[in-house]
Amino acid sequence: MILEDVLPLVTAFDSANRTGRPIPQLKGTLDLIFAREPAPGGQNVRPYEIFDGRRLVPIRDYLRKHPRPDLVRLEERMNRLSAGPYGNRAGDILLLARACNNLPLQDRYYFAALTHYTWHGSACERDGHIPFILAQTGGSGTRLRTLMNKCGGESPSEMSLTPLVRALFTN
Repeated sequence: MILEDVLPLVTAFDSANRTGRPIPQLKGTLDLIFAREPAPGGQNVRPYEIFDGRRLVPIRDYLRKHPRPDLVRLEERMNRLSAGPYGNRAGDILLLARACNNLPLQDRYYFAALTHYTWHGSACERDGHIPFILAQTGGSGTRLRTLMNKCGGESPSEMSLTPLVRALFTN
């Protein structure tokens, strides 16, 4: 599969999102459409890019022209999902539904049954922040803060958890 195999699908989703044809229920439900050049399993894949209505553009370039402060660290998070030797497990097209909490409830879309019990985290701010609470009985706050800074830096993420746990058990 090559990019030319993916682009007709991307343009069809974009068209249906804009016009509601041939699927009326899809009209206005998509926030962003991501795609990338397919790669064979086990090989490093390219990061996602955003379809701007004409072509795929790198996430950074798209956000420079169309700022989205509501989508926290979008490029970084999408690269974690899609890059590297296991990135092809995410698929070559990713549809981001309009689902942010800053939208009125009737304007959010989840692509689920009418009764919606659970969902994956979205790219929006509310789902982009994870409380990271670190405590230790009898531990020193200064020591824990130093370990957190060492493992997570100024902007810790879920990727900081394993190095932090390892540091706690080896010190």
